[in-house]
Amino acid sequence: MGLESVFAEFAPLLPPGTKLAGPDQADHSSAPPRITWEPVSAKHGLPKRIGGGPGRDGDLWERDVRLNVKIWGKTLAQTEELLGAFVNAAHYLLSQHSYALDGETWHTGGETASGVVCLLAFSLKVPIARTKKPTRPLEAVAVTAKLNDETV
Repeated sequence: MGLESVFAEFAPLLPPGTKLAGPDQADHSSAPPRITWEPVSAKHGLPKRIGGGPGRDGDLWERDVRLNVKIWGKTLAQTEELLGAFVNAAHYLLSQHSYALDGETWHTGGETASGVVCLLAFSLKVPIARTKKPTRPLEAVAVTAKLNDETV
């Protein structure tokens, strides 16, 4: 599960007309309402034992990814509405302990001449899943056996 697949689930839960984009899809020339997200840093915990082990499926590690989520509305009220919708989407889609709100910074200058921006520090726990080892197809098996001291 990657970040793009997680945030793709948010779009239907946001107010109609809200543009939601990650770092690869962000159109910085578009007007509000807009929510963009970008990863900033990540921490890793200890390796997982549950479900792990040779030949078994399961997560290997868990990344705690810190993201900047830029929430841009035309007015303060619209920005707060978008912020509330984003947090509600996170609460609805993610487990209680898989995300955290790490603070907000508000901006009113620069590109925000036509709106108000809330920069939300958001953390998301994302697993690094174990991948299956590739297998090679069995082409032939040579079988030898001895029967009454003869090799067959």
